[in-house]
Amino acid sequence: MVHSCIGSEDGADGGTIVAQGTPEQVAKSGKGHTARFLAEELRTSKYAAA
Repeated sequence: MVHSCIGSEDGADGGTIVAQGTPEQVAKSGKGHTARFLAEELRTSKYAAA
């Protein structure tokens, strides 16, 4: 399970969860830095599903 958050702080004062699910689901959401990173990684990774 992966979470993508938007916000400037870590921990209890952190951001808001904007996406949750498998890496593929979070990447498809397009929300937050994590989604953008995962989308790129899934496009270029040798481990990505064919």
